[in-house]
Amino acid sequence: MRFLIFGGSGGTGRQLVAQALERGDEVTAFVRTPNKMSLEHPRLRKLQGDITDPESIRRAIPGHTAVLSALGTKPF
Repeated sequence: MRFLIFGGSGGTGRQLVAQALERGDEVTAFVRTPNKMSLEHPRLRKLQGDITDPESIRRAIPGHTAVLSALGTKPF
């Protein structure tokens, strides 16, 4: 499968990315700041984008089997 994961650099997103890679899947992590995601893997692509920009989201989705959201907020 080819997963697109919104929020791939956060706590939950990192877990989703790791589990998908362990299963042998391809992963695109849609992240605001790619260098905050230290994980490197041949089947991992980091895509910089803004989740509040609909066009950025539309460009990211094609070619993926499933889209997962790990978006959240940070506690104050």
